[in-house]
This record gives sequence, structure tokens and C-alpha cells, in this order.
Amino acid sequence: SFGLCLVGGSTAVNWRKPEDNFTGDQFESLKKVLEELVIKYPNARIVGHYELDENKTCPNFNIREYLLNEDIKGYKFQDGLTDEKDLQELENADND
Repeated sequence: SFGLCLVGGSTAVNWRKPEDNFTGDQFESLKKVLEELVIKYPNARIVGHYELDENKTCPNFNIREYLLNEDIKGYKFQDGLTDEKDLQELENADND
């Protein structure tokens, strides 16, 4: 697995309260990094931390929706149809 982090994602008043407040520049940077990683790891699936750990909310935006709306060059799971079985496989692989 590979972890990416965007600075932000919480309210200004309470850092524990999730909020999708990322900038356009951050999303452009995310897309560029994801495209580089897809070249290096073509079989990798892009998921949010919240999809692997029910106690997490990050990245505080809907990854599947993001993938449906962004054209990540070379990403073969672009349709965002990573299902529960796929997520379980990822979680089990992380625990090995």
C-alpha cells in the first residue's frame, strides 16, 4: 500500500470534524501524483483510508466520486467499482 495525505480536511474550528475543504491546486497535485503511481503500480486500487478502517474519515471526500469525475490516465479501475471483496483483499494484504 501507498499512503497520500492532503493538508486540510477538517474545519478551522475543530480539527476532529471532517470537511472537504481542499483547494483546486491540491486536487491537481493529487491527480498528478496518482497518475505517476498508476504507471509504477498498474494493478493498484485507489481507495480512501475510510474504506479500509471504519474509524477513519480521511481523506474527507468521496474517493469513488472523485475517480468517476477525474481522468486518471492509465487507471484501470476508473469506474470506481472497487467492491467490498476488493477492499477486504487490500485490508488482508496490509495485515500480512
